[in-house]
Amino acid sequence: MNQSNVSLLDLPNEILIIILMKRDIMDVLYSMMNIGNQRVANLVPEKTFTKSLNFVLITPNDNIFSIDDSILNRFYINILPRIDHNVKSLILESVSVQRILLSANCPNLTELKIFKLQRTNLCTAFCSRGFNQIDLRPNEAIHQTFKYFKDYQIISCIDYFQKRNRSQCHIYSYPYQLMYYNKTTNNFSGGLLKYVFYISLFDEHPFEHEFFLQISQSFPFLKRLCLVNDKGQNNKQCIKSNNHHQNLSIIKYPYLTELNFLQAHKDYIEQFLLDTKTYLPFNVSFL
Repeated sequence: MNQSNVSLLDLPNEILIIILMKRDIMDVLYSMMNIGNQRVANLVPEKTFTKSLNFVLITPNDNIFSIDDSILNRFYINILPRIDHNVKSLILESVSVQRILLSANCPNLTELKIFKLQRTNLCTAFCSRGFNQIDLRPNEAIHQTFKYFKDYQIISCIDYFQKRNRSQCHIYSYPYQLMYYNKTTNNFSGGLLKYVFYISLFDEHPFEHEFFLQISQSFPFLKRLCLVNDKGQNNKQCIKSNNHHQNLSIIKYPYLTELNFLQAHKDYIEQFLLDTKTYLPFNVSFL
């Protein structure tokens, strides 16, 4: 047999999967589906390739774009309807969000990340009708979109950052099973997220003592915490001496090993370091 005539498609499935896994998953799906080869058509839609789909391009300068429109249309029309039952995570940009969400049911979706979602197009992104035809608030519009996910409780949280002229939208199914939760704000809806060991906190409004108490209760096994907030606390309180009524509960993070004050007002350093406010393990690293 002439070895020079051996092609990629002559390889066993196991080796072919290993090779394809080293390529960008979106490229694999786009280039290998609908090429007229039944073996590849059966192989590529496997869960290995379809659990997480990223429709966003981020440049080295942190500029964010949707993928090319022709590629997006191919996914929208031909690919997503065939693999939607395997998809657990979607990463979208405001240009693509409506088309992608309308093209497939994604019954096993547990994570949805949306970049550059502006307040003016929130309802457009989550409803098939325009602003003049609906009177839903954004969170209600989101829940309308996911009303057929009967096996899941869908949690949504929308934040507007006026100084940065940006918005963010957290959407996830509950119970939450990921190990991280990024850009947690004062708008955090609470609940028990026992699998999370890393969170980042960010807001343009102050974090008060009650917020940190809620964080400790919602993330009981938290190991790493990063804080970004340059706004000082409005309701600074001090626990009085033992002879007086204590008006603050001491917050406990029993499993915390890393605390990163990336860009934090001194009030938050005090919040975590004063033992009258917070109890930390002895082995915590400060960054």
